[in-house]
Amino acid sequence: MERFKPHYEPSEQHENEAIFSVPIDRIRVSDKQKRKISRDKVERHKKYLSKNEERDLPPIDAHELEDGTFIIDGNGRHRYFAYLELGYKTVPLNIKGREGFKPTKIEKGSK
Repeated sequence: MERFKPHYEPSEQHENEAIFSVPIDRIRVSDKQKRKISRDKVERHKKYLSKNEERDLPPIDAHELEDGTFIIDGNGRHRYFAYLELGYKTVPLNIKGREGFKPTKIEKGSK
């Protein structure tokens, strides 16, 4: 897993958190989050991503689970489904609560 390098300056919210490019198949969305999906928002993110401007989007907030997968925590469900529907293999995750996080080595994906 490689560290994601965003084009924006980290906000206070992201200062002490680790941002990594994570394979999309290691990300989970809770049933509650799935029920809150707005197709309009997903479509807007897809248009934005289709313009190749993904580095201007903030990373998706997530927590790592014991099995090595990640669950979206609050913000990011619409971006996740936009990345998924456009065929992205990796997405930027803001891994919360893991300062100094040392991920296991995994193969880098691509679109």
